[in-house]
Order: sequence, then C-alpha cells, then structure tokens
Amino acid sequence: MSCVDPFHAARIAGSLDTIDKFGGIKNIMEKNADLYDFVYERLDAMNFKILSPKTRGQHGGAISVIIEKAIKQKVMKIMDERCIIVDFRDLNDEKTTVRAGLVAMYNDMEDAEALVQAFKEVKAL
Repeated sequence: MSCVDPFHAARIAGSLDTIDKFGGIKNIMEKNADLYDFVYERLDAMNFKILSPKTRGQHGGAISVIIEKAIKQKVMKIMDERCIIVDFRDLNDEKTTVRAGLVAMYNDMEDAEALVQAFKEVKAL
C-alpha cells in the first residue's frame, strides 16, 4: 500500500474546486445546454444547416454549422475580427463546417450572442 501522490491530489482538488465554483456539474451541464440551445435556435431560424443534434442530451457543447467552402476565408476573417475562436472541418470539395465550442466555464450569453451576430454577417455573404 502506498500514499497518494500529492501533485496528483492537488490537480484533482483544483478540478473539484472549479466545479464547485460553478455550482456543481449539473449547473455546468445546464448552462452548456442553455448556451447551445440559444445559438442553435437562432442559427436554425436563419436557415443555417446545422450538423449537430438539436435534442438536449444528444449533443455536447460544440455546434457545427455547414457552409460553402468558397466562403471559408471570409468566415475566418469575420470570426477573427470578433475574437471568436472556431475551427473548420472540410466535409468535401464544396462544403465545410464551422465548429464553435460553447463552454459554460468560459462563455456566457453575451459570447453566444456575439457568435450569432457573426453568423448574421456570414449569412449576408
């Protein structure tokens, strides 16, 4: 039998403290779902093709929106100008996805609204 590595224990304690700071894992998951739903509903209303599932419990915190590959560079610029971090995953020669992570411990509704506003500009392209 051995003792617990103090460095390992410190990392676990830090993680648990962070979860407690946000009111527990259920609150974090609820806020993640709220942020996701907020963005999903607005992008869906703008007629974006969303690859990610809509139903709570079937998605994580990342939302994937399909765009034409031809506008990828313009979308990158729109997101960069607003300091919105997204990534892109090419689907084929014509389509790509814009993936945005909505993380309760880092993002709030203001961030979600900024993402929606950026996509409004994308829609105008």
